[in-house]
Formats: sequence, structure tokens, C-alpha cells
Amino acid sequence: MAIYRVKFDASGSNSGDSWNDALTDLQSAINAASSGDEIWVAAGIYKPGTTREDSFQLKDGVTIYGGFAGTENSLDERDVKNPETTTTLSGDIGTENDKTDNSYTVVKLNSGAATLDGFTIRDGNNTQTDDNSDDGGGVYNAGDLTLKNVVVRNNQAVDDGGGIRNNGTITIIDSTIANNTSIGTSDTSGGGGLINTGDSATIINSTFSGNRADNGGAIRNDTNLQLINSTLSGNTASESGGGLVNTINPDNPFNPASGGNSTIINSTITNNTAENTSQQNGDSPVGSGIANFGITNVSNSIIAGNVNNDDFVNLVFGNTTSNGNNIVGNGEDFSDLAANKGDKFGTQANPIDPLLDTLKNNGGATETHALLEGSPAINAGNNSNLAKDTADLDGDNNTTEAIPFEQRGEDFARVANDNVDIGAVEFVADSNTGNSNNIIINEILADPDATSGDANGDGNVSTTEDEFVELTNNSNSLVNISGWTLSDSVGLRHTFEEGTIVPANGMIVVFSGGTPTGNFNGAIVQTASSGSLGLNNGGDTITLNDGTNDIATYTYNNEGGNNQSLTRDPDITGSFVLHSQATNSDGALFSPGIKLDDTNTQPNLTPGITITQSDNTTEVAEGSETDSYTIVLDSQPITDVTINVSTTGETTTDLTTLTFTTENWNTAQTVTITADDDSDVENNHSDIVSHTVSSNDTNYNNLTVDSINVSIIDNDVEDNNPDNPPTLTELTADKDRFQGTAADDNVSSGAGNDFLKGEAGNDVIDAGADNDRVYGGVGEDTISGGTGNDYLNAGTDNDSLDGGEGRDRLYGGDGDDTLTGGTGNDFLRGDDGNDSLDGGEGKDRLYGDDGDDTITGGSGSDRIAGGNGNDMITGVNADSFVVGEVDRLNGDGGNDTFVLGNSSGAFYDDKDIITNGKRDYALILDFETGDSIQLYGSAEDYILDVSRGSTSIYLNDDGMDGLTRNDELIGVIKGFTLENMNSGFNFVGSSTNQEIT
Repeated sequence: MAIYRVKFDASGSNSGDSWNDALTDLQSAINAASSGDEIWVAAGIYKPGTTREDSFQLKDGVTIYGGFAGTENSLDERDVKNPETTTTLSGDIGTENDKTDNSYTVVKLNSGAATLDGFTIRDGNNTQTDDNSDDGGGVYNAGDLTLKNVVVRNNQAVDDGGGIRNNGTITIIDSTIANNTSIGTSDTSGGGGLINTGDSATIINSTFSGNRADNGGAIRNDTNLQLINSTLSGNTASESGGGLVNTINPDNPFNPASGGNSTIINSTITNNTAENTSQQNGDSPVGSGIANFGITNVSNSIIAGNVNNDDFVNLVFGNTTSNGNNIVGNGEDFSDLAANKGDKFGTQANPIDPLLDTLKNNGGATETHALLEGSPAINAGNNSNLAKDTADLDGDNNTTEAIPFEQRGEDFARVANDNVDIGAVEFVADSNTGNSNNIIINEILADPDATSGDANGDGNVSTTEDEFVELTNNSNSLVNISGWTLSDSVGLRHTFEEGTIVPANGMIVVFSGGTPTGNFNGAIVQTASSGSLGLNNGGDTITLNDGTNDIATYTYNNEGGNNQSLTRDPDITGSFVLHSQATNSDGALFSPGIKLDDTNTQPNLTPGITITQSDNTTEVAEGSETDSYTIVLDSQPITDVTINVSTTGETTTDLTTLTFTTENWNTAQTVTITADDDSDVENNHSDIVSHTVSSNDTNYNNLTVDSINVSIIDNDVEDNNPDNPPTLTELTADKDRFQGTAADDNVSSGAGNDFLKGEAGNDVIDAGADNDRVYGGVGEDTISGGTGNDYLNAGTDNDSLDGGEGRDRLYGGDGDDTLTGGTGNDFLRGDDGNDSLDGGEGKDRLYGDDGDDTITGGSGSDRIAGGNGNDMITGVNADSFVVGEVDRLNGDGGNDTFVLGNSSGAFYDDKDIITNGKRDYALILDFETGDSIQLYGSAEDYILDVSRGSTSIYLNDDGMDGLTRNDELIGVIKGFTLENMNSGFNFVGSSTNQEIT
């Protein structure tokens, strides 16, 4: 085996035999090397050539190592983590910092197997758009490539794979793929960091961050992907899959096994974004964490904290399996999650928080998200789900054992305790030796000044009693240090008494003796249990021990004998300096319990509970109107505090028990109150909401808490003048309350959250602006919600409701009602009768219920259920179609008609015969014999494709026989097979009995 050395500024014989005689050009070394040879490259910047077509062309069997200073004699001597020995392969070949003339692709492997270890690959700019070009701005691989200790950064491609295009087999280990961009040229472009279209991609102990693409901000996977001990964070997709998009095979879109197949083990996917810019009308992004069209298997992984809580979305026939022990912030679209498999998951409204720190250097080769104290991921994984050590990370030639390290590498065991943690890294309790994280030695006074050294404030200057050690809790959780000890080189000096709990970010000061006086800025104060700290002026070692381990230790020398304290500058993180010389000390000799910058206020230790009412009052009206108040603790408890909520019977609360922990104690919780909607005429009255407290924290147990007095507005009145009722035509107050009469009322209200009730008669009610609640009552009413998020209830008879702008809820009640959602994501329910429902713009939910209903979703991805009866169901009209719209249609009981076209044209057709449209269609979920589908035109205009027991309906855009890529998908009949168009279809303006084969 030969070793060729490369050093850009070498001045020797250029043979590559030594560092002095190193080659100066990397490609020349690659050309000279043979299979089995190694190339060592010293720190510096290397460029592949002078033309945009030039790339570093890797060779089969040749391993290339970077990260050398240029003096090493063995691989073990290089330090790939040292920024001073960064070896860069740069595509910036032309005008410096002008990307327009950069290399198309910096590194290529066209065949064979090669390894690149210890490099930064940057500034590729692949602007080639012809079909024969190789995508990938940083790296293109068509062989078997291993990237280890590599940074792929600041590359871009106009189509796919801004950082890396894999068209073969690729393994990425201990690497960072960051700030790369795929500039989309089609609606399927993607893979800001990596596009995988080859045999497989395996990613181990690596981080993808800050990458951007149309689809798959970090990764677009078309084939086989393994993501192990890795992090996807801060990536963005303008369409779908901020972290990962697992794609579908366009030639077989309803067989997920033919598309992307991803396995995710012990990985963290967080803080990613899917913008979904092609969607309109308030549609939500698609899979900020993961968008899955194919098959995904997940275990021991965190998919949470992604933007909009849009952590995971299954699309079309995407299939996802939980192998257990995952944390998914919003698991609503991940149906295989189960608590009995160890999964922890929340909802869109209440996502689970994995308690992750920000992405930063926590040790190891890559940036990671550390688990914070109290994270639900700690010790919550399953060791049987661990990945195999296929890359032999520990070099013991055993590739079937469980992977030994977590993402940060050899200094961090994959299983730190009995059970593996969920996610890419293990939680590591802080050692607090010297300057570390939790309980920190922050200030030491060993030599009080004989004249002005009264540090304990008792009025007596004592060079022994005024000695002190100040400890700081540098965490967001309280720490119980009861029974811990403080020692010096001589021996034990102090044992912390029972009940010594240092609050989050709080301080405790241990004085040598005396009677400490004053509040010391609220710090906890104790005196040495041994009678004296006995700190040596000439040098000593102070050690804090928790009974098992040394938690913090500091050794000082004769600088301790300068009549003043030694303090960290800055506090907590800085080195120890003489106090009078510290920043912002103003020459003071000590400051027990007080930070140098005087910014800290010690946490409040007084137990208390604060209740806050909106507008300082709580008022509800009968009829489902609500009001709310918040509850929060005033100080951190040492254990859980439970607050029980009860009423005297006239109201109900959505929560009857609130639990505050040592973590969420300062996060206010909201209690929502609803008045009982009775029929009693009782005038306005009140109710009492009471609170009781229980806790093993004696400071909080049975603590007295204020009650809430709730004012209740009665919505029941006596009709004392039915023959000549008053009619109010205009309401101008904020928060109007209107009770109608038995006659025909005509009511118009302006701004404010109004409560309007029509009672009997054919009423006309316009609620106007803001969030209103309107009840029509008996009679044929016409109700308009106006702007705001309104609740409209028609009551009985044949009514007309229009939600207007905002997220509205419309209920038809009995009778043949007309409901219009307007703009916004609305909820419409027809109830009994033959109703007409139109969602309008937005993502609406429409339910016909009993009767022969006519239901139209309008623009936006809607969910429609017809209910009992023979319903006419339309997801979208031809003139309101939105690209990317997928409507979910259920007929329920009866002989229903699903409308996919009318006399004006086919629905879900983007009118582009070049680009296939498989992202927008009607998904018919319960088609059954007796139902029918209405189409525009004739049978010759359509093609049926049956796969996996479902039927897809394509508009034959290109007129060719058989299904082609250009045909437009307009409908999917899930779980029902229609082999031809002889039955089940009717056509507008055309014969219905023509067969398509």
C-alpha cells in the first residue's frame, strides 16, 4: 500500500512520498494512486480545476484522508475536529465568492468504492438542467461512497440534491450536512442536503441542519434510507417534508413499497419547517418533520418540536410503523403509535414537549440537541430496538453487536443507564467539576479583611466566621442537596441540613460561623455544621459531594489570601479572579448571594398561587358561551402540586384537576367555565368556583386559594307581550346581549363578542365583527356571522346561515337548511332535513347528517361526510380548484353521488398536460354498491387503475392508450374495485355505457 501526501504549499520534489515532497494538487494524487492506496491531505483549500465541469474524480479502492497539519506520521496523530487543520475541497474556482462560475459538482464517484474522511466540501453550484446532467452541488455518487468526518456545506443545485446526490450506495458517518439548497425546477424537486435515488443511503451519527429544498429540506428519499443516531434540525421545505420526504414511485403511486423506504432509529427530527407555498386558503403545511408517501419504520426516535406542530404526515397511501418507544409531538397522523409500545405522543393542539436544548456543540464531531433535565426521552427507549454496529464504529470487527456509541461518538456510550434514551444522544448528568452546569462553586472567601471583612453582616468582623462558599444552581430545575457535604483539604466542613432545596437559578451561601444577617438577595444561608469552614489562605481545595460523587470542586493557591473573595468573572461560566478586579464589582471585596452585574433576583421561595381573570371578572351566558381564568404557582415546589376545581352546580369547568410539577410550575394553566343551559327563568345569577390544594410539599399542601365568583347571564325570559313585541334593529355596544321575541326580529350588531338569540319568529340576525354566538330558535331564520370566529345555531325550521370570514361553526338543526362557511377553516353540520352545505374557502369539515343533502367543500382540502340519506357530495368545483387539494369524502348511508365533474369540466385538473397531477384529487373513503360518481365528458376521457384493492380515476390528458405519467389523477376510490365504467359512473352530457380497458 502506498501513501501519497498532498500539501498545497509544499516546495519539494512533488513526489508525494513525504510532507516535504508532497504533491500540491489533489487530483494528481488521485490519478497516481491505485486500489488499496491512501492519500493524506494537509489543511488548506483545494480546487478541482479551472472550468465548471471540473470535479475531484474519486477512484475505486482509494481512501483519502484530510485534517492533517502536515507533520504527522500516522493517522492517529491527525485531529479532524481542529478547525486549524480543516481541509477544504472548494468549488469556488472562478471569481471568489461569485457562485455563478463555481464548479457544477465538487466531488464525484462514478463507479467503484471509495472513502473520503476529514474534509469540508463546499461552494458547488450545479446549474445544469439537461436530463443527462448529474445533480448534486457538493457530491455526486454513482458508486459505493463512504463519507466520514465530512462537512458538506453551502452547495446548491437547480434541481435535486443541493449537497449530495446519491445514485449508488452511500454511507455518511460523523458528518455534518448544512446550509445546502436544492433550487426546485419542478414540483417534485428536492433534497436540500441529500437526495437518495440509488440503492441505499445509510446515515450514522450525523447532523443535517439549515438545508432547504422544495421537498425534503434535509433529505428526499426515493429508495432505501437508514437514519441512525442522527439529527435533522432547522431544515426547510417550501412544499413538503421539512426534515424528510419519503417519496412515492410516480409510475405506481398507490404502492408505497415501490417508493421511499425509510428506517429511523434513535434519531432526533426537530425544528424543521414545511411551508407548502403552493397551498392556498389557509391550508396547513405538509409534514414539517416528515412527509411520508412511502414506507417508514420508526423506533427510539424523537419527531417533535417542528414548526406548526406539523411533525408527521402520511400522504396518499403512505404507511408508517412504530417499532416502539418514540416521542412524536403531534401524532394525529401517525396511527400506529401506541402507549403500550412505549410511544409518547400528543396532538396538534397539545403536542408533547421532548425538552430539548438548542442545536449546539455538546461534544463529538457534530452539533446535537441535548436532552434537558426532566425530558420524557430519558431512559424511555428500548434496548432491543438499537441499530446494529454495521459500520464497526468501535473497530472490534463485530458488526452484529448493538451500536456502541450515540451520535457524539466514542466518548458517549449509546446506553448510559439501564435503558437507552429516545433520540440521537443520551442524557448526561452534569459532573459539575470546576465550571460545569448544575450546582457550581461561584465565589469563595478564605481571607476576610480584618477591617472591612464583615461578609456575614452580623456586625462583627471575624477572619474566621466571615469565610464563605457561594454555590449557584445553574439549571431550570430545583436541586435537593439535603445531606450533601462541603469539604476542604483537611476534611468535612459542612453537611447540608434536611430540606435544603436550591431553587432553579438560585444561590446558597455557607458561612463559616456567626449569625448571618440580611437577606443576601434572597439566597439560602447556612453556617458550617462543623463549627468552621477553616479555609486556608495560602491554598485549599473545596469539594461538594452528593454522598456518592464529587459534584463540584475548585482548587485555589495563595491568591486566596488577598483579604477578599475569589469569584467567577462572569458569574457561573468565568474563571476565578480577585473580587475587586472583577467586571462590575466596583472594587467590592465580596458579594455573597449577589451576582457581579447585580441582575439576578433570587427566585421567590414563598409558596403561593395566583389566579388571573380576564378583564378581572368571570362572566358567562347560558347557551355554551365560555369564559376562562388562569392559575399558576408563585414559587417552585419540591414535588407535584395538585389543585382540585369544583363548582356549586350552576357552571361546569373543562378541568377539575390541575397538576403543577417542578418543571411546569411557572406555566399558567387555563380553566374554561361554561354555564349550564337550563330552561328556568331565573334572571342573572352567580356561581362559585372553589379550589383545594394537595401536595407532599408541606409549603403547598392545603394552601388557601381564592375562589372565583362567576356571573351568569340567564338566556331564559318570560314572554309578557307576545302580540306586540319590541324589535331592536341595531346594537352598538361592545359585547352585546340580545334576547329576541316571539315576533320577527331584525337585529344588526357591530363589533364585539356578542350573544344574540332570536327566539320565535322568522328572524334576520347579522352578528357583525368579532367572535359571536347566535341562536336562531324557532322559525325560518337568516343568520350572518360576519367577521370573526362565530358559532351559529339555526334552531328549528328552514334556516339560512352564512359564517362569513373566520373559523366558524354552523349547525342547521331541524329543517331544510342552507349553510355557507365563507372564508376560513369552518365546521358545518346540517342535522335533520334535506340541507345544502357549502364550505367556501379553507379546510372545512362538513357533515350532512340525516336527509338528502347537497354538500360542497369549496376550495381547500376538505373532509365531508354525507350521513344518512341520498347525498350529492362535491369536494371542489372547477372554478375553485386549488393545486395540491385533497378532499376526503364519505357518503355514509344511502345511495350517494360523488361529483368529480360537471358541465363546465373535470374537477382536480390543473390544465397542464405536461406535468402530471397526482397531488390533488378526491379521496372517496366508503364507496359502495348503489353509489355513483359523476364525471364530465365521456368514458373515453378517463382511465381506471386498480391497485391494492383501490381504484384510481385518471383524466386521460395526453389522449394515449393506457396510463402514462402525464395523466391527471382526479379521484381515488379507496377499498373498492371498479374494473370498467359500465356501472357506477354517470357523465354530464355524454353516454354512460362505454368501457375503458
